[in-house]
Amino acid sequence: MNALDMYRGVLFELDKYESPEFDVEDFNWFIVLATDKWLKGELDRYEITQEVSDRISCLIDSAEISFNPDNNTDLREADLPENYRHLVRCLVKLRYKTSTPVYTLGAKRQKHSRRITGDGQAATMDNYYLRPLVSDSDLDLFHRVVGNKLSVMFDTPEAPNETVTIESVTIEYFKKSPKIEINQSMQVVTDTPFPDNVSREIVKICADLFLENSGSQRLQSHIAVGN
Repeated sequence: MNALDMYRGVLFELDKYESPEFDVEDFNWFIVLATDKWLKGELDRYEITQEVSDRISCLIDSAEISFNPDNNTDLREADLPENYRHLVRCLVKLRYKTSTPVYTLGAKRQKHSRRITGDGQAATMDNYYLRPLVSDSDLDLFHRVVGNKLSVMFDTPEAPNETVTIESVTIEYFKKSPKIEINQSMQVVTDTPFPDNVSREIVKICADLFLENSGSQRLQSHIAVGN
């Protein structure tokens, strides 16, 4: 299904309510809101059922983020991709800057890190058994997303680790909602990444959003109560 098919679908839905005129500019605005609203609902239910995972799998992407390509830097955070929306998993690759009894200079290890929240970071860092750790026998890593930055932790300020550095991080993530639009001549049509059944759901959400914002309470799906 492409953008023009979705536009026609919204017109069909609106025709049931004798709504105000719905032109191309209205469509280009409300279809973005509808797609974003649909995606938020799906993300809230993500991994609860396999069906939900399959429905939004078209929005999953992966990227390798470079942190420290050599030993001249020791960056602990880096920018996320521009189309990043929500992190699924994070695989950290560490490189040894010095030799240890088990690992040689330049040796690499990798492991999936665990996500840590802002309010839980202090408790984790202060707990000897929970805090991030890199040793010859153990590897316990954490990550945190702040704004458009990904921060990775493998030590604590009280117990810094100078033997390793973060070489790169490979992430799997949900992309932002795709831009769906058509021009006034309806000659430029974008295809949607969604299966048809999902596109039809977004069409109905788009129609509802337009009705709710049309200014006529007779057409709104959520009628205002009271004065």
